[in-house]
Amino acid sequence: MQQTEILSIAERLISAYHAEDFDQVLNQVTEGESASTKLLVKMELNRLMAPCYKRIDLRGRVSTNCHEYQLDGLAHWLDDRAFNSYHKLTRKYGGYTEGVWELLVDKKTLSNLGDEQRNANSGDLTDPQSPYAATPINLGYDLKRKECRLKVESQVSITLENGETVIGLSVDLSSSGAKFKVPGTFDYDLGQVISVTFDELAETSQLKEITKPIEYRVLGVDGLHGISPVKYLRTLRLTRTNAVELVVDKMLNTESKKVRHDNQDRITRARTRGFEHTYLKHACNLPLFFSGNDLKVALLTENNQDIWRYWHDERNQQSLASLFSNQRMDLLVKAGIKGCSNVLYTFTHEHNGMKLFYSMMMPEADRQERQLFWHVGGRRASWRAFRLSVFELSTDDMLTISKHYSELVGHDEKLTHFGILQEISDDKSASDYLFTEKPRLPASTLNQFRHPRNVKTQPRGCTLMPNLVEESPDISFLHHLLSARERMFESR
Repeated sequence: MQQTEILSIAERLISAYHAEDFDQVLNQVTEGESASTKLLVKMELNRLMAPCYKRIDLRGRVSTNCHEYQLDGLAHWLDDRAFNSYHKLTRKYGGYTEGVWELLVDKKTLSNLGDEQRNANSGDLTDPQSPYAATPINLGYDLKRKECRLKVESQVSITLENGETVIGLSVDLSSSGAKFKVPGTFDYDLGQVISVTFDELAETSQLKEITKPIEYRVLGVDGLHGISPVKYLRTLRLTRTNAVELVVDKMLNTESKKVRHDNQDRITRARTRGFEHTYLKHACNLPLFFSGNDLKVALLTENNQDIWRYWHDERNQQSLASLFSNQRMDLLVKAGIKGCSNVLYTFTHEHNGMKLFYSMMMPEADRQERQLFWHVGGRRASWRAFRLSVFELSTDDMLTISKHYSELVGHDEKLTHFGILQEISDDKSASDYLFTEKPRLPASTLNQFRHPRNVKTQPRGCTLMPNLVEESPDISFLHHLLSARERMFESR
């Protein structure tokens, strides 16, 4: 038998090597072969499964960054894919053996890993070599930390609920949570409780508290399933201990380190805020602020003027407030619900020189009334469809914004909710609504959806552009409106 055939048989028997009936399985696989062949297969298996004490150093052999890992008592330098392969192979071979070492340092294996990386990035806009590469910006991310966070890479041992042990790295540490980098070989479920031992910090910090395992709950898993060689676990600490907090404080033991750490947060916050303000000035939707059921403030930009002007009647009075009746707001604003979203259909009708507004929200009508509304409104140039979303302001935003708004208007006023009016359809696509069957209902049925002519309140329009200012709001009030508007992106 040739050497390649012997290696193939040995590869098939690796999973059964530690089984009690290994000899029986070996005889079945090599049935009909000579005794010398069986001996060669067994010798090859013994060689592959022998414990290995050689270190792996891929620095300079792969194009990606390598990190140092303490695995099975040895220090290895591996990149992300080799790190993932190490865990996969040790599970297959039952530990760090000669077979694992050969596969990880084999030139063909390294070449295949490089091909995987190139194929994964080929044609990808996120390829570092792509001329279209761009750094993603998370809108609504406002970095206001109540506790110190430390970005440090230190090795940890993680025990999963099923008893498996994973070697990973800590990426971000704080007293209440942590972010860990782990191999993608294992399955990580949201909500599962993991036990983490900070091996490297225990050696360097000399704090007894950090040597004990700490339990965390997995709140998020970042990384594509079955594709990413490594994944990131976002966790919340469950064990009552101040060990991590002591380590963070010790590493930030000097004033210069604390200042540098705080400045990094300020730079991140300023950069994100800059992009958010730029985005808001070019936003097409209309942000709204309410006091209970009453519309008080609308934020105007260069691109949402059409929505604002749409709601002006023939007297040039703003009728947007009539869109939010008490009955409609009761559907959108409910106790205990942080946010609500619905579709709103509108059109206008000219009668005796008056411009009458009609609007209908999905839950406000039955099937036949909706069909009639679509058929009547869909034939008009004033037909519009909006998505209306309303969110409850947080307690801090409510107090801050209300304080500045009260100073602006000269009396006590409380802003409680934030809304977004986004146009999703106009008269160009109105014919799509005419495909439904027209019901046998009189047109007067739609009178219940007509807005009243007497508008009790006029919303204040605050513009972000100096050349289009309708009002002159206090700068601090406008800043806090923007801050609340930005934080709403997270809730969406």
